[in-house]
Amino acid sequence: MDRDAPPLFVIPYSSDTAFVWCPLAESGAISALQVGDATVTILERKKLFRPGARLEALLVGGVILRDGATCALEVTSAAGDVDVVRTSARLARWAEPDTRAVLKLIASRPAQAEPRQILERYLTFTCAWQAPARLDAMFPDGCVVAVDLDGARTEPNAYAITSHSFERMTVQPLVQHNGTLLLWIGQSDIQHLYLEVAGALVQARLHASGASYPEPTSSSVGTDGSAIAEALYRAVESPSAELTAWIAGLCQPQVRVSTEHTTVDIRRAVRLPTQDAAIFIDVSGTVDHVHSFDMTVFGSRDPETLDVIACDVEDENRPLQQKIILRAPQVESSTGCYRVSWSSAGQHHAVWIRASGDATPDWVGLAREYLPVAQVRADVFSTVLHPLATAPNHDVPPGIVQVVDYGLTDDADADIFVFVGNDLEALHRTLLALALTSGGATLNVCLCVFDPRFMSTLSPAAQVWARRYELSLAITCYSSRTSEAQVARAVFEGDRPRLFCRAGAVPGDSSWLESVFASLAMGRTTLVLRAHDRRASDAADDSFESLTTTETEGGWQRRVAAGAISADGAPDLTGLPRFYTFEAFVLAQVLRETRDATVLSIAAAPRFVQSGTTSTIDEFGARLDAYSLQTLVQSFSAGARRWRVVRGRTAR
Repeated sequence: MDRDAPPLFVIPYSSDTAFVWCPLAESGAISALQVGDATVTILERKKLFRPGARLEALLVGGVILRDGATCALEVTSAAGDVDVVRTSARLARWAEPDTRAVLKLIASRPAQAEPRQILERYLTFTCAWQAPARLDAMFPDGCVVAVDLDGARTEPNAYAITSHSFERMTVQPLVQHNGTLLLWIGQSDIQHLYLEVAGALVQARLHASGASYPEPTSSSVGTDGSAIAEALYRAVESPSAELTAWIAGLCQPQVRVSTEHTTVDIRRAVRLPTQDAAIFIDVSGTVDHVHSFDMTVFGSRDPETLDVIACDVEDENRPLQQKIILRAPQVESSTGCYRVSWSSAGQHHAVWIRASGDATPDWVGLAREYLPVAQVRADVFSTVLHPLATAPNHDVPPGIVQVVDYGLTDDADADIFVFVGNDLEALHRTLLALALTSGGATLNVCLCVFDPRFMSTLSPAAQVWARRYELSLAITCYSSRTSEAQVARAVFEGDRPRLFCRAGAVPGDSSWLESVFASLAMGRTTLVLRAHDRRASDAADDSFESLTTTETEGGWQRRVAAGAISADGAPDLTGLPRFYTFEAFVLAQVLRETRDATVLSIAAAPRFVQSGTTSTIDEFGARLDAYSLQTLVQSFSAGARRWRVVRGRTAR
């Protein structure tokens, strides 16, 4: 018999197919469906279950089901009785309790070839409202979408129409700021996006940014990238390299966390050339325990094994200050960011900091600043500070502050670079000795200054000396971050020999310049002139190791006074660490030239005398260079072989 029934709910799927269901009062199955005079073809049947009832969704075709169309349903009960019920078709609204279940069913179907325009129109129709959205970034493992929702609560469920399917997906809210919600969606091929917001379906009107992998930026929400990194760290287990780089760009290279009793400054996270990671931290106040620090690489679920070294630093302006180095050996991730967490006053803190994997000039200052930590544990110098400060960074040109030219000539026979400290009388002795022993040679004398404050004292004196001794003289004042080795490398190019010495060095023989020219003409590209300090013992040692030792203060800086480089002696820096003092830089070149020889010819006649003070030598740079040279000797030496120094001659 005929009886009335609830509406036949319809979700259009394509131009001639639709998903339909009818929540019948009694359990039964629709065995036939007729719309007007047309019989509808049932293509598929899917049974869905909900508490207390059974729901059957049908994929039908062959007729267009318009909203309000009269329908006749032939319903077969479980006992085999057949009823014909009359109802009307109605587009399924989101508020209908079974709509979500049928949409999930549609989204679970394998990718079909049907066009998605009909389904897209239906979804747009049933949405409560539209929200502006931007596809900020796409990656192989998903995309980042910014939606203007102004504080509305977003459910984890979402639907998307891609280029080949209709899919249900899970969205991960990242951060919300000023009415904009940033979402992570584990799918990058999204054409239309529909979000469940506060119990309603909302269409996110997407506008693509244009680039598949845009430059890292936090302009989407104008918020701290650390919060985005934390959310994505929890949402994505194995992030792609592109996503990792994007997250690293959002994070800051340094972070400060202040509480009532403690300020923690995470100064820098560095990937060392040894593949170790080092994090430099300043703490004012107290943390629960320095070993409460943990570090995790973005994309890894396991904390890194940490070596924690802390040093108390006396500072009258702060009650308690600590310098802490966290060292994680052999960290796999070369780029990205690190999660640093710790406990303080019973509270747990966690921040993300961008890791730096390329040597920069500020690495040197950082290593110098954290040198006190090496006084707590000696191996910090060799495992952290030395790799940090000597990482190859040969392309950085010297920083020049001021140049004063007192008459350099283009016709000089050689250029002599004098590294000036703060001893004006020592420099005077060197210039006078050069003027008296140059013979008929024309020399350009270039004074290299590393303290701008000394220029006001040096400039007038140099002007007088240039005129009095008829010297072609110039002064170049370099920035304080520039090293002598940088200057030595930068001035290699040219068509004249380059000679280097330190203020206070004077030749012990009037024919020294003729001897140097003769040696360079014979093919030696590098010539190191050993000196004796008039205050030191003249005892000689035939080992290269003794020449580079630091056991005696001043050590090898006092025993090497000058170096000479021929016009074609461009240095080979491949594989060499960064050097600071000019003596170590030249010695490294000599060592490389003769690495395959048993005899290391570094002595030359005549000797120089170092008559000035050594107090201006950068002790930190000298210590780094001494360790670098000793490491090079070990790497170039075979077995127990010792380098033997040839003295008193210039031949190879």
